[in-house]
Amino acid sequence: MFKQFISRPIWSLVLFFIITTAIWIGGKFYSPSVVNAKSYQGGQVELSENGDLVIAEGLVTDSGNSRQGMKFVTIKGQSGEFGATFFPSLGKLPFVPRVGDYVVVTGLLGKYQNKSQVSPLSSRSIKLEESSNTFPSVTIDQLSNYMNQTVWIDNVTVRSVKQFISKQGSKMLRFEIIDSSGRSINGIFFESDWDDDIYQLLRGKDPIRILAKVSEFQNKLSLNGKNVKRV
Repeated sequence: MFKQFISRPIWSLVLFFIITTAIWIGGKFYSPSVVNAKSYQGGQVELSENGDLVIAEGLVTDSGNSRQGMKFVTIKGQSGEFGATFFPSLGKLPFVPRVGDYVVVTGLLGKYQNKSQVSPLSSRSIKLEESSNTFPSVTIDQLSNYMNQTVWIDNVTVRSVKQFISKQGSKMLRFEIIDSSGRSINGIFFESDWDDDIYQLLRGKDPIRILAKVSEFQNKLSLNGKNVKRV
């Protein structure tokens, strides 16, 4: 009888909708019990640890999005790096994890493409502890001493910011910041490193601090933006 029920196109569609909705609601509101969760500090995952419920914490060193809406985060714990992937079915995250944030993730331990991975069980499986000051704070005139390093640049204002599309079709931001002494530098945000919150902060007139990797473009110092905070 059930086979006859689902063989009808309309009821198959209804059944699919019910199952999809249940998964979405479960991902959004389910909060796993952490009473028996183990502490994970990052690094190598042993075969016997696969599937363990863990609580892991560390510094976000990379953060990006897929065109399908998945959020990828790389986190550096005390013993090494691990990844965490948030699927759209888990629901909206309570905040956007960015490079420089210190976070705690609850999920199942495993491996993906031979890399350590914590698979979150719900959208509430990640918590923001603080925005870390692990990266050095520098001024614009000191940037040449930090080539290929990620640094905070404090107390600057944005002279200009503009969205543009790269040759590869990626949505990017081009910006220029200036300090109180009139020193300025240009930079970009790659598509995976910014969203509307970042864009609105850059459009504001108030002083900011910006986290960026120091690089070079056309023989001039440049910045690859990672995060922005209000001062």
